[in-house]
Amino acid sequence: IRDRVSTQSTWGAVRVGYTQLRFGMSLRKPIVIYYHTACKGFTGRADGLLMMLEHVGTPYDCVEVSELPADWPCFAPPMVALPNGKIVCQTPACMMAVGKDIGCFPNADDEAHAMQVALNSADILAEFVAAKKKSPEDLAEYSSGRLQKWLDNTEKVLGVANSGFLIGDKLTYADFMMYMTLQTVPAEACASFPKVSAWRTMMAELPKVKAFKAKGIPLLPNS
Repeated sequence: IRDRVSTQSTWGAVRVGYTQLRFGMSLRKPIVIYYHTACKGFTGRADGLLMMLEHVGTPYDCVEVSELPADWPCFAPPMVALPNGKIVCQTPACMMAVGKDIGCFPNADDEAHAMQVALNSADILAEFVAAKKKSPEDLAEYSSGRLQKWLDNTEKVLGVANSGFLIGDKLTYADFMMYMTLQTVPAEACASFPKVSAWRTMMAELPKVKAFKAKGIPLLPNS
C-alpha cells in the first residue's frame, strides 16, 4: 500500500507539472510591493512598478508597509519582495530588480545606461514634487527652467536609442520609471521635444497601462 501511495503521489506530481507547463501556470511566489495605503489611496513612487507589472501580466500583491519583516534593512517605501525571498528598497533598485525578474531588462551593454535613466527619473520626480509643494510660481519656474534641461536630456536619450524606447529596442524598466515621472509633466512643457512627446503617448496607450490608469488611483495623496 505504501508503495502504491508513493507511486500515485509521484504520478500526481508529474500530472500537475505537465498541466502547469501545458497551460502556462506557475507555482512561483507573487512579487510583493510594500507601500503606503497598500497602493489603494495613491500609488506614489510605486507607480512605475505597478504599471510594469500590469503590462507584463505578472502576479503581484500590494500590502501595507507595516507588513515588512522587522529585521530587514529597508529605510523607506516602496520595498519589494522578489519571488526568491530577497527584499529590495529604493525605487530605482526596485525597478531594476523587478524588471530583471519579469523580463523588462536591457541587454548587458545597456545595463548601466538604463540605471542612469532610472536615477535621472528619480531626480526629476523629487525636484518636481518639491517645486509643486512650494507654490504655483515655483512650479512654473521649475517647469520652464531646470525641467527643460532634463527633457532635453531625455530627448537625446531617445535619439541615441532611435527605437521609440529609452534603452535599446524594447521596453525596459527605465521606460516605466521615467514615465512614472514624466506623466506628471504638463504636455505644453514637452512641446519642444517631439521624441519625448511621442514616447509619452506610446507609454500612455499601452493597453494594460491604460486600463490600470483608468482605475483612477491618484499618483499623489490629495491630488
